[in-house]
Formats: sequence, structure tokens, C-alpha cells
Amino acid sequence: MQQGDFRAALRMLEDALVEMDRIAAANKGSTLGALFQQMRENLEPHFLNAIGQVRNALGDFTIAAVQIDNAIRIAEQRRQPDVVLFAKANRAATDSHRGRYAAAIAEYEQQRAIFERANIPYRQAQTLNNLGRVLDEVGRYGEAIQTFEAARKLSTGRFRRGQAIASLNLAQIYLKLGSEPDTRSAADKALINFRTVGDRANIARTLTLLGQLHDSAGRPAEADKAYAEAADHVATGGSKIEAAQLALVTAVHYAQAGNAEKSRQSFAHAEALYHGIGDPFRTALMRLITTQRPLPNGTTVVDRQKIA
Repeated sequence: MQQGDFRAALRMLEDALVEMDRIAAANKGSTLGALFQQMRENLEPHFLNAIGQVRNALGDFTIAAVQIDNAIRIAEQRRQPDVVLFAKANRAATDSHRGRYAAAIAEYEQQRAIFERANIPYRQAQTLNNLGRVLDEVGRYGEAIQTFEAARKLSTGRFRRGQAIASLNLAQIYLKLGSEPDTRSAADKALINFRTVGDRANIARTLTLLGQLHDSAGRPAEADKAYAEAADHVATGGSKIEAAQLALVTAVHYAQAGNAEKSRQSFAHAEALYHGIGDPFRTALMRLITTQRPLPNGTTVVDRQKIA
């Protein structure tokens, strides 16, 4: 989905709750009013969870956390365990984005165990992909690789998109570990599958990673092409998350090429995007970088593998 589609979905979800309240109030004391009041109570945690999920996709993590916590609280009060389960998965994603890694890992581990006992392989794979990303984020690379490989094995048949996501996650780790053949192999597999299903946001992520791979191998022209195509996909199908990551990576790219002004502009753009997402750590880091003196040719003050 494009960012505009997420915004439209958000409006529809919020308007639906308001409309149910309006109908219930307008028909108070009648059978119709009671019906809509009951419907509103049953659907409220579902809608709040969905609103939080959309907010996550848009990068509005602070607001997402509030909506998801409300969904969990109401669903627990009304004994809706299915809603609680899915809302907690969304809360783990929000925790990860906000740097609460221990909480996210614990939640994903619980989710994985639940779906394993229920024998729902595609949900196991989704949870493993999410868990692996958090393990990667905290530097537990060996565990993350095993987790992504397990997700890839579980993602078969019509759930092959999970394979593509696991491949992209593996490529990101292999890039950090400096293994060009493994990075290229995993990224190529991911890109083919994402192009097949038209997943523009993940196409952009994969192309950004390939640009980083070209940069690390001393192929700036190839990196430029990958970043340019990634920018096209971000513009038409990405969110603030992909846009911020691309801005950060291209800032490093320009710094390595000795173009201090373009590098500074990209860091400033990344700062604005991370601020909009609600990521205080990366916002502060981008601001620190942009206020320093020009970067020497071929160097950068930021370790892109730690913050990208």
C-alpha cells in the first residue's frame, strides 16, 4: 500500500467508530440504538488495534502505542483473546521501533510459541521474521540468521512473501558481516519475489541495501542507480520509514564520495523524517551530524550499519 492508501484507511477506521456512536446516540432507547451500541462495543478493540497497525505503517509510533494499548486493555476487559493476541503482536512492533527491544523480544517469543502450538505456520513465519529483526537490531546476528532461516522454511506455497521478507532480512545481516556473495544472493532472491507481487516498499528496501553493497565494494555508479530506483519506489509506495532509511543511506553515500553539501542535505532530510516518525535517538543523531563541520572526503562520522 502507498502512504496515501494508509491515510485513507486510517480515516475510514476512525470515521467508522464515530458513525457507530452517532447512530447509537440518535436511536437511544430503541432496538436499533441498542444494536449499534453493542456492535460498537464488540468492534472497538478490533478498530483500535487496526488503527494502531496503520499508525505503525505510517511511522507514527507514539500514537500507535496509545491506540494498541487501549485495544489490549479493552479486549482483555471484554474477554476477546483473539484481539489481545494480534494487538500484542502490533505492540511488539511498536516497542521495537521505539527501542524497547527486550519487551519486543519477549512478546515475539510468546507469540511464536502460541502459533507453534496452534500449528499455524504462516503466523509462525511472520513472528519469526519480526523476532529476527529485533535480534539483528541488538547485534545477536547468529540467532537472527537461524530465526530468518526458520521463517523461510515455514513460508511455503501461497505464503512465499514471507520467504522474500526473510531473504531481505538475511541480506541485511550478511551486509553487516561483510559477506558480499551471501548478501547479493539473498537480496536478489528477495527482489525477484517483491517485484513479482508488486511490493514497492520492500522493493525500495532491497534496492537501498543493494546500493549499500555497491558502495562497500567501491562501485559508486551502480550504487547511484540503485538509490535512484529506490527513491522512485519510496515516492509511490513507501512510508516515512523507508524514506528516512533511504535519506540516511544516501547521506553516507554522498559523504563517502566527498560531496559534503549533498551529504548534509540528506542528513537534514533524514532528521526531519525521523522526527516525524517519533524516533528521538536517530533524530538527535542526525542533528548532531548536520551541526558538525564538513566531512572529509571518503569518511563519515556515522557507522551506517549501527543506525540504518
